Amino acid sequence: MRRKFDPPWKVLVKASRKALPDATDEALNWGLFFLLGALDFVNPSRGWLSALSGGKCDAADTDAAFRHLLPFLAGGLRAMSAARPAAKAARPLRRVAGNMKLRSALISALKDHIARTGLSQSEAAKLLGTTQPRLSDLMRAKIDLFDLDTLVTMTGAASLDVDMRISDAA
Repeated sequence: MRRKFDPPWKVLVKASRKALPDATDEALNWGLFFLLGALDFVNPSRGWLSALSGGKCDAADTDAAFRHLLPFLAGGLRAMSAARPAAKAARPLRRVAGNMKLRSALISALKDHIARTGLSQSEAAKLLGTTQPRLSDLMRAKIDLFDLDTLVTMTGAASLDVDMRISDAA
């Protein structure tokens, strides 16, 4: 069995290393292991999702499955690569602070836009392409739950322009 699966696993780890250069080997291997488990669990022949969701979701709908699965898997791998033990020296503080500053600015802009337009959370969630509980997290500024890609996508959905200024560090 290992003869069959070891070569593709090594190719997958190598490709993932290029996409997630900051990930530790441990995080990459665990993340990919979980990814494969998720892919196996999505198997539509089980029929579980339809039953569990009361018919609202159907794993046999491959377009819907991939539309939801790919961001989930990508987010999980990104989170695994960012979750590094303190002893292994996490990303430099400047990178973390810069990322947090950008996310904070985007969340503030989205909250201001929602307040200014008078949208309900349900309307705002639909506009931004998310769920009402997720929008509630945004409105409570739960910054750790949102990555830059998601927030930039949401600002675009809200028809907000994003400008960025880069300067040398002091």
